[in-house]
Amino acid sequence: MHIDTAGRGGRRSLDAAVNLVPYLDMLMTVMAFLVVSAAWTSVAALGAHSSLSTGGAGTAAVEVMPTVHLGARDVSVSYGDARATFDTIGPALAHLRNLAGNARDLDVMVDDGVAVERVTAAMDAARAHRFDNHHLRAAR
Repeated sequence: MHIDTAGRGGRRSLDAAVNLVPYLDMLMTVMAFLVVSAAWTSVAALGAHSSLSTGGAGTAAVEVMPTVHLGARDVSVSYGDARATFDTIGPALAHLRNLAGNARDLDVMVDDGVAVERVTAAMDAARAHRFDNHHLRAAR
């Protein structure tokens, strides 16, 4: 005698055959996309430095940073209220070093149309004058 365990009326089993190949293809594609995008995100990340430091009693005091403004023909420097303009980068950075003391940060603003060689020379000169942390940005 045969005992039917499938139930009445010939119902189908609830276990469906699932094809895993398309699922795995999609999963591997998504994983490859995430790995590549994570790698590009870390390469493209810029170091951002805050120019705010906390003062006493929870108030924010703006930290003064030495600034070099590279123009097409001249170089201007500023630190706090002191400003000066020079023809070349060397004397400008020497003057800025005297004003800024032991400051290591330097904000470098570059005008449009300034040659890359001039910017590179300015960054090298800044490192020679012990300005180690450069913050390069376009002048407004």
